Amino acid sequence: MNASISSRRKFIAKTALALTGTTLLTSVKSFASLFNNGTAHYLLKGYQEIPELKNDLRTAVLGKTLKVSGTLFSNEATLQPCSNALIEVWHLSSTTGDYQRGKLITDENGRFTFWADFPHKEKGFYPRFFFKATKEEKTELTELILDSHQAHISHTHWEKNKELGEKLFPKHSPSPLEGEIEFNFIIN
Repeated sequence: MNASISSRRKFIAKTALALTGTTLLTSVKSFASLFNNGTAHYLLKGYQEIPELKNDLRTAVLGKTLKVSGTLFSNEATLQPCSNALIEVWHLSSTTGDYQRGKLITDENGRFTFWADFPHKEKGFYPRFFFKATKEEKTELTELILDSHQAHISHTHWEKNKELGEKLFPKHSPSPLEGEIEFNFIIN
């Protein structure tokens, strides 16, 4: 009698463990497949969906602000502007230490614009803006890396967007009060 209870408990415990593992692996695989990107985990750091459209992320009264504009393209082969796409952007605030978030819709020419304080940096990293673009079933994650004089792209951004040619690298017009950056990327 004792042996049958013990084996029944082992069977139930192993079944529960297997079901839990299967559920977790399915969920993780489904979430990861949304992005199909090895850097998705890092690029989603600080991500939290916000309900309303918001293109002004500034919180500081004084300090350097940035105007970031660009074009989202819908296809790497034809480089057509992607209109009516959702772009979510976030960065670490230099005033609060929290992530500031924005939500934009591209216009008929695939253009977007937002204003933000110069981002704060995490220890060991340059300041950066994170982007998530969504159009129908397509989602793209990328980042714009900054220092006090220039804007940069990551190797992942280069690999996914090199078809942009001259439009690939960000153009930064620094200013003591409000800098401007032109930043383009592709959603596939």
